[in-house]
Amino acid sequence: MPELFMSTVNHTETSNMTIADQEQEICVSCGICCGGAMFSHVELHDDDIASKYVVLDLSIKDDKFQFNLPCNAFSQTSGCQIYEYRRPDMCHKFYCRLMKKFKKNKIGKVEALKIVTSAKNRINGLHEAAAKTGLFSEAELGNIRCIINRMKEELSTTEALKKYPDLYLKYSALKFLLDDHFY
Repeated sequence: MPELFMSTVNHTETSNMTIADQEQEICVSCGICCGGAMFSHVELHDDDIASKYVVLDLSIKDDKFQFNLPCNAFSQTSGCQIYEYRRPDMCHKFYCRLMKKFKKNKIGKVEALKIVTSAKNRINGLHEAAAKTGLFSEAELGNIRCIINRMKEELSTTEALKKYPDLYLKYSALKFLLDDHFY
């Protein structure tokens, strides 16, 4: 079964890198917000030119352009394909809690990348547990946001918890890590 995220993060030595370069490396190697584990969609700001983001499969909701996550421009092997020059303003300005800690020098790059790897491992663990239940279609299994939404909406009963304990354990472990380090 393919992993939703590469679970190991390759990184370069920090000594010759600027803080901005280290931030970019952490962000691009992570991609958890892009992959749909944190949010279901991203709304474009008024300053964003919608035609610039055709690759993102935009839709309109409440007179605002948005795109669903996981993002079409995100590759689990190489990160954001539009990071440098064309990513939407919301993506450019978003800083998860982990990145805010890094920017305030409360956490180092190596520790941040270890947390990213742990989160990716938990996402992959939830994916594997969901696949074992037989409750999810192939399309849903390829989208962590679908798994999370079904966990919240349909599978939050005591009966389901008793029937699928491993699924709930993996979901809870991921949720705890995301709440602690990313939201």
